[in-house]
Amino acid sequence: MNEWLEQAAKGLKAWAPLLDDKGALEIAQELYMAWGNDTPGIALRKFLHEVPVDWNQMPELA
Repeated sequence: MNEWLEQAAKGLKAWAPLLDDKGALEIAQELYMAWGNDTPGIALRKFLHEVPVDWNQMPELA
């Protein structure tokens, strides 16, 4: 499992370079819970498919 998490965290940091190690590991753990039977690369692709394009934008205030 540790190798799986490390690979997923590495992929996340490549996708979002400003993500710190702790944040990448937390997301990797969530990916493992959701798609642990898949490889880290496939789990990351599934995650990125679900993430909205503007995921890092500030929400608009009403």
